Amino acid sequence: MPAFERLPPSRQESLLEPYGYAGELSKHFVEFEIGKSWEELPELHRKVFAIYAANTFGGFVFFLGYRLNHSCIPNLNFAYNPILKEEMFHIIRDIMAGEQLTVMYIEGTNRTRRQR
Repeated sequence: MPAFERLPPSRQESLLEPYGYAGELSKHFVEFEIGKSWEELPELHRKVFAIYAANTFGGFVFFLGYRLNHSCIPNLNFAYNPILKEEMFHIIRDIMAGEQLTVMYIEGTNRTRRQR
């Protein structure tokens, strides 16, 4: 939370836009790591953590990537490039005009639909 609180207000606002959902596992993680129950956290902290938990990819929240929807047959792949310190998007199939850009939220394309 200290890193979030050091950001300028406009950056904080843009990071609070996406939907956040914290499942029971995330809430238990907070309790284990912070030593407080989910309900004891300030509302802003719960919201920031829920957005992080719902939108993190490999430990990063990508500013543009977390705004993309999931597809089991995505048209984009994206990953963090540590050399450039930026998120990188790569088209992996033809994209029709007006088609929504999508990514696969989980790693591993060798999983069945049921496993995903």
